[in-house]
Amino acid sequence: MEEQDRPGLVMIYSTEEEYKDGEPKPTGYYDFILTHQEAHVSLPRKPLTMIRKMEKSVQNRKPGKVMGKEIKPLGNNIIEVSFPLVSEAELERLKKKAGSGGKFLRIWAPKEGLFVYPGQDTIDFINANPDSVIE
Repeated sequence: MEEQDRPGLVMIYSTEEEYKDGEPKPTGYYDFILTHQEAHVSLPRKPLTMIRKMEKSVQNRKPGKVMGKEIKPLGNNIIEVSFPLVSEAELERLKKKAGSGGKFLRIWAPKEGLFVYPGQDTIDFINANPDSVIE
């Protein structure tokens, strides 16, 4: 599937580029689409790594959530939230799983970036503490 088949998205990673002639060619895709972020007041206790969440999504065939804790203000009401995508060893393990299932692995994101929405705990905090909100 090409990027034009997923309007508004840009592919940020694909194992398709690593395919070598002579290897059995995968016939499908595991597409992971990053959709949005939620801002929470409390930090996650023991978040699973992104790769573990991706593996669970493949196993359960359901969407999943990934948590990140690295927040960096950039100014002009812009923040950068980052989390390690995957380690090389974890990525290699997921690529092998995808390949053994006859699939390529691809990760997509919106071209405009990820929208940030308040999580329910953030909404509850704001409603409970209206004087602490800066307008």
